[in-house]
Amino acid sequence: MAHDVYNLISLIAESENVRLTDAAREMLALPVIEQFPNDKDMNRNTVGSSIRSIIVAVKLEEPRPHGEMILNARAIIHGFSLRYCNIPPFCGR
Repeated sequence: MAHDVYNLISLIAESENVRLTDAAREMLALPVIEQFPNDKDMNRNTVGSSIRSIIVAVKLEEPRPHGEMILNARAIIHGFSLRYCNIPPFCGR
């Protein structure tokens, strides 16, 4: 399960042209792993959409016109606050 979540996060980060620190990757992965301890229960599209929305929110809030965008744990926490509570499936349960 965890391997799938980390792969999904890596694919999304790459498609959004950002690099995540190890701590940022953990901040994104841990709620998913906790919510879905059994891999078959996770809806990859919903989780992927939520992770993408957090990354995009940070990109829009903290634009960097030149060079690679590197997101750390603080940026991900900020992204959670920007998207809260519009990151299914973590809200409304």
